Amino acid sequence: MNKQARYNRKLSTLVLIVTVNLVLLELDRMEQKKRIEKLESTIEEMKRDKGE
Repeated sequence: MNKQARYNRKLSTLVLIVTVNLVLLELDRMEQKKRIEKLESTIEEMKRDKGE
């Protein structure tokens, strides 16, 4: 395998790793957003129950 082919293969691997990482980060961000929204609604419900 020549140098260019090796470089292309390494670059493709890096791009794949970065892409998978970005997808996983976005999924985690969406999960955190859902949890925050749920906590916010729970807090609002508790405030209403206390009459604040």
